[in-house]
Amino acid sequence: MYVAATTGLQDQIQLVPIDLKNRPSWYKEKVYPKNKVPSLEHNGKVLGESLDLIRYIDANFEGTPLFPSEANKIDGYKQTKVDRNEYLEAFKKKFLFICVHPHCRLNGEHEMLLCSSVQEIRPPTLNATSEPPPLFDGTTRLYICYMCPYAQRAWIARNCKGLQDQIQLVPIDLKNRPSWYKEKVYPKNKVPSLEHNGKVLGESLDLIRYIDANFEGTPLFPSDPAKREYGEQLISYVDTFTNGIYSSLKGDTVQETSAAFDYLESALSKFDDGPFFLGQFSLADIAYVSFLERFQIIFPEIFKHDITAGRPKLATWIEEANKIDGYKQTKVDRNEYLEAFKKKFLVL
Repeated sequence: MYVAATTGLQDQIQLVPIDLKNRPSWYKEKVYPKNKVPSLEHNGKVLGESLDLIRYIDANFEGTPLFPSEANKIDGYKQTKVDRNEYLEAFKKKFLFICVHPHCRLNGEHEMLLCSSVQEIRPPTLNATSEPPPLFDGTTRLYICYMCPYAQRAWIARNCKGLQDQIQLVPIDLKNRPSWYKEKVYPKNKVPSLEHNGKVLGESLDLIRYIDANFEGTPLFPSDPAKREYGEQLISYVDTFTNGIYSSLKGDTVQETSAAFDYLESALSKFDDGPFFLGQFSLADIAYVSFLERFQIIFPEIFKHDITAGRPKLATWIEEANKIDGYKQTKVDRNEYLEAFKKKFLVL
């Protein structure tokens, strides 16, 4: 820490570097619950926040008072400078873009929801011939299928929390599943599942809540009680919504699904502080967005119908969701999904 070096406290304040990509569990559990750096262990307590810490160190330790000066001529600062090329490479990998979408703020908080701080390359899909990853080695893994809307929910939550470096994607071929997935990872043999802290959890709606509650990042559910209650109501309804749409695919689909889409149009009128269900993008939107993405593909193509016709709020919801990078990176390939849909549902 620069200020410690500048005040000549190298013998009084011991440096403890932490690997932020592979953080030791004891740091969060026993040292600093916020699980970030810097923090200062001093006089039986731990303090954090860098601007507060530089003031604290200046005020509570002996040494020359710190005031503005020519930083690059100060040895205490020069000793701490980062390696230029190493930092530049790390920056390129992590911060290719940052979402500045205006609706990525929750509850007026100043912290920006990084819908995605990483433009990642999709890992290859594992099938029956693939070797398993080194299971239960402390790595957090999210097992998904690129075509699965349920898995996509958890993938979106992971991205919108900015957890690409903390949660590793492991895509599974559901048509040719590796036997080790059922035998050693998730006995239910479906996706998504999350390998975390020596256990494996499943069920997409449970997982998006778990990811939001157990990892750092801007909350994906508002603190306002009225919004939380309504959000839970929407999440509870999503299975009824999707099941109703799919069960109508072989009947008079446009007519039979009209009420379900009208329900969403009405739900989007509840709050007026943003275009999403709870105003700002949240778990409630994540619960629906992967399915609506697919309905936006099949309804115009198969049924020659626009589900947003006469539903301006739903049209805006879809338009704004498509601006969120954490979601956009997860979107299904249109032609691939359309072909899979035709084979499965035989609507043509």
